[in-house]
Amino acid sequence: MKEIINGYQIIMKNLSWIDQEKYDQLYSSNFVELPYRIDVDLFTKQIQPYLPKFRDWGEHHLNDMFRKGISVVNMTGNIDDEIDPCCYPQDQYNKLYGTDYFDNHYTKPTEILNLSCFDELEPIKPYMIRSAILWWKKGSHFKPHHDTEIPCVYLRVWGTNKPNDYNFTYFDGSNHTNPKWKPGQMYLADTVKKHYAEALEDDVFTFFFNFDASAYDKIMEILNAR
Repeated sequence: MKEIINGYQIIMKNLSWIDQEKYDQLYSSNFVELPYRIDVDLFTKQIQPYLPKFRDWGEHHLNDMFRKGISVVNMTGNIDDEIDPCCYPQDQYNKLYGTDYFDNHYTKPTEILNLSCFDELEPIKPYMIRSAILWWKKGSHFKPHHDTEIPCVYLRVWGTNKPNDYNFTYFDGSNHTNPKWKPGQMYLADTVKKHYAEALEDDVFTFFFNFDASAYDKIMEILNAR
């Protein structure tokens, strides 16, 4: 059986996917806190040697803003490939290069995932697919968009080193701002909903992590154990 999901033809029987009922069980709000928190001081120290290896995020807006990324999980496991489709908006890469990739095509961890600052994520690392770290300066942003549709084949986990300097706003009028949030805290982010994001200061890093839909039971177990 074949279905159209997110504009791509997918053989459903070969992919895990999440329907509306299951999706609603996950999301009691736009952001659902996970029991994982990255030590951002350790992250800052460990990512420093890799800053020269961050690359432009896609091929658009290069003169408008500073948006760079480095792969955590991509197609080759390398961070030095001449072109890394992981570090593009996926629809942009597909249009530019005539491909039909989607997040579940990316399954090879890079050396970045081995940094000890990410040890917290060990229980869910086996489910990680296309993932990256984004590096923004003040004014860098993503245009309004939504990332996936239902039924969806992946889940987005989000966090940042500077939550007070990051505006993540949904088109329902809500945003992520919450004085109780802490740097490095990881959240399930509802990216079916239309949203946009902007850095309000320099050196805002985003943990832009995706997990295959087969992680659903594991994540529900984690949430229910809190």
